[in-house]
Amino acid sequence: MAGELLRTGGQVLADTLETVRDEASEKFDGVVDYFNERKAQAEETTKILQQNQEAYQKACSRSYACQEMLKREYVDFCSQVAELDEKFFSTYRLLCDFADVEYEETMTEQQDWKLPSQQLQVWSPADSVLLKAVGTGLLSGATAVGLATALGTASTGTAISSLSGAAYLSSLLACMGGGSLAAGGLGIAGGVAALSAVVAVPAAAFALYKADEAVQKNYEQALLERRKVREYCAEVESRWQKGMLIRRAVRSLTMNMYSFGQFFRDMLNMGAFAVSLKKNSRYMPLLNDAAITLAGYTQLNVLDKDDYNPAFEENLRQLNLKAEKCRQEFYNFFLSLSTQEQSLLEAGRQEEFTLKLEQAKADLSGRFGDRWKRLDNKSQNFLVSGRAIFYQLAAARQMIDYSSVCVVVSKAVEGELKRRLFSDFCRYMEERLPLAEHGSQWPSGLCQYKDGKGYVLRASEQLTLGSIAYLCHFKPDSRLSEAARNRNLHWLSQYGRDRLFRNLASEEEIWRLLWEIGRFADSVASNYRNPAAHSAFFGYQKAVEFFAYVLEGEKSLPWIVQQFRK
Repeated sequence: MAGELLRTGGQVLADTLETVRDEASEKFDGVVDYFNERKAQAEETTKILQQNQEAYQKACSRSYACQEMLKREYVDFCSQVAELDEKFFSTYRLLCDFADVEYEETMTEQQDWKLPSQQLQVWSPADSVLLKAVGTGLLSGATAVGLATALGTASTGTAISSLSGAAYLSSLLACMGGGSLAAGGLGIAGGVAALSAVVAVPAAAFALYKADEAVQKNYEQALLERRKVREYCAEVESRWQKGMLIRRAVRSLTMNMYSFGQFFRDMLNMGAFAVSLKKNSRYMPLLNDAAITLAGYTQLNVLDKDDYNPAFEENLRQLNLKAEKCRQEFYNFFLSLSTQEQSLLEAGRQEEFTLKLEQAKADLSGRFGDRWKRLDNKSQNFLVSGRAIFYQLAAARQMIDYSSVCVVVSKAVEGELKRRLFSDFCRYMEERLPLAEHGSQWPSGLCQYKDGKGYVLRASEQLTLGSIAYLCHFKPDSRLSEAARNRNLHWLSQYGRDRLFRNLASEEEIWRLLWEIGRFADSVASNYRNPAAHSAFFGYQKAVEFFAYVLEGEKSLPWIVQQFRK
C-alpha cells in the first residue's frame, strides 16, 4: 500500500513536473516569439535612425553649400566694390579736382549690406537631440538620440538587436539573468531559471515589460526624429531655392557692375586728354553721369527686410538702361570729335590712369620724404593728379597743351602757402589781438575795413598766388604808408619766429626765408599760372621746365615745406 502510494505520488510528481515543464516551455516559446517581435521593431528603429542620419547629413551639406556659394558671390561683389572705390572713384575725384568741377560727394556711400548667407540660417541643431548628435559626430551604430537600443548590448559590446539565432537567444537569456558570469551576473543559467521557475514568472514579466517599454520608446522617438528631419529637409530645400535666387541676383549685379566699370575706366583714362583738348565742359558732365550710374550698382538692394527684394530685377533693368544711355552719349561725343582728337582719346584709353597715379604718388612722396605728410590732402591730390596726367599726356608730347597740368599743380603751391601765410597767420593774430577789437593793428594783407562792419577778414579768394609775393614783402606795396609797412613787418616777423618756421632765431633768417617764398610764388604765378603765361601754346618742354622748377629746384616746394614748422 505504501509502495502503491509512493508510486502514485511519484507519478503525480512526475506528471506535475511534466506539466510545469510543458507550461514553462510554452511560456518560453511565447517569450521568444515576443522578443522576436521586439527585435524586429528594434531593427526597424535602427533603420529609421540611420535614414534620419543620412537625410540630415545630406540636408546639412546642402545648407552649407548654399551658404558657401552665397558667401563667395558676396565676397566677389564686395571685392569689386572696394576696387571701384579704391581705384575708380578716387581717380574720378582727382580728375574732377584737375578739371575744376564738382563731383557727387555721396556717390560711394554704401548701404549697410547684410551678408546674404546670414539671412539663411539653418534650423538650430540644439532643438533636436538627434540633430545635435549628428552635428557632433555622435550618431553611429545602434546608438542614437541618447538612448540604448531596445535590448541593450551583449557581453561583447555587440548590439543584441544585431544578433540572430542561438547567439541572440544566448545573449537574451544572459541579459535576463543579469548579464554574463564574467560581468558578475548569473549568465544563461540564470536566464533559464528565471524563465523555467513558476515563481520567477513575475520577474520575467517585469523584465519583458521594461524591454518592451524601451523598444517602444526608441521606436516612437525615431519616428518623431524622422518627422523633424523631414521638416528640416523641406526647410533647407526652401532655403536652397531662395539662396540660389539671391545668388543669381548678386552674380548678375556683379557682372553688370563689372561691365560698366570697365567702360567707366576707359572714360577715366581718356579724361586727361579730353580736358587738355579743352573739351571738359562737354566731357565732365558725361563722366559725372557715368560715375553716378556706376555708384548706383553698388547701392542696389538685392535684399528687402532680410528677404529677396522682388523689385531687384526691375531696378537692375532700369539701371542697365541708364548705363546704356551713358555709353551712347559718350559715343555721340566721341564721334563729334575730329579724327586727330579721336586718336588722342583712343591713345589715352590704352593708358591705365590708376597706374599713372600710383607712379606719381610714389615719385612725389619720394621727393618730399617725411615732408609729404605735412601737405594738406587737397594739395597732395592736386600734385598727384597733375603729375599723373603729365605722365599720361607725355605719350602725345607735341600735340597736347599742358597748361591745365600746370594750373592744377599751381593750386597745390597756392594752397600750401595760403594755409600758412593767411589762415594760420589769422589764427595767430586772433589769439593775440582779437580782430573785432584791434583790427586796425592787424597786418593789412589779412583784413580790411568795411563801412558798417568794421574790420573783417579778407576773403580767402583775394589772396592769390601772386599776392603772396606782396604779403612776404618780396614786392613792396606802394599803397601802404611807412607805418603800415612797419606794422606788417613786425607781426610777420613775430609769426615767423613763434609759429611758422623751424629752428630760427635771428630776424635776418626769417626775412631771408620769407623773401625766398615770395620769389618762388611770384615766379610760379608769373611764368606758369597766370593767363598771360598761357597765351601761347603750353607745350611739353614748358611743362618739363615747370615741374623741374616747382619740384626739383634748389628752392622748390619741397624745400619750402621743409622750412615750415608743421
